[in-house]
Amino acid sequence: MLLFITANECEQCVRDNPHMLNHMYNAGIDYATNDITGYYENREYCLFRFENFGIRVNNRWNTYEMSLSSIGITIEILTTR
Repeated sequence: MLLFITANECEQCVRDNPHMLNHMYNAGIDYATNDITGYYENREYCLFRFENFGIRVNNRWNTYEMSLSSIGITIEILTTR
């Protein structure tokens, strides 16, 4: 499954500066807080909150690949079954 999140749907820090996504590192889904976090210039940022869209994610039966660019975040969710 592919999930594309536009920069406009992200948190305010991304909406204000979408080009920061091009330089983000160690981005990933934080299952405890149900959001996507990443680092930019040695500071942690919350990029997207799934709860704002009524989505609850878990890693029980899947894994994912993530790609970030100034237009948004693309997540490919892969089943492990």
